[in-house]
Amino acid sequence: MPDLPIRRMILYKHGVGYFERRGDVSGTELRLSFPRAAMDDVLKSLVALDTGAGQVRGIDFETPEDRASQVARGSIHLSDQRSLLDLLRDLRGRRVRLHLSDERPAARPGFGLGGSRNAPPAPP
Repeated sequence: MPDLPIRRMILYKHGVGYFERRGDVSGTELRLSFPRAAMDDVLKSLVALDTGAGQVRGIDFETPEDRASQVARGSIHLSDQRSLLDLLRDLRGRRVRLHLSDERPAARPGFGLGGSRNAPPAPP
């Protein structure tokens, strides 16, 4: 799918911009990409016109998947109440790399550990 070149651009002093793209589109679909942070403004101001014999039938956009859905698809499942214990449980037996940042940041390889809510406290 060819990109439509920007044919006209106007930048206003209040941070608003006008961008006009023109070109021929073959087929029934045109894809445009925008930064995620700009989507609110894009959805409020996007205008799509067909100056030929066709017509614009709709505009669709993909919404980013929320973090909970991403985690649910994976093999690590965290609850709101016990997220650290859940993380340790799901990492049990896996190779992990810890990135520590104290005075000297370092990455240290290791293995996942398990934990228990009923474990006795460590001695002082």
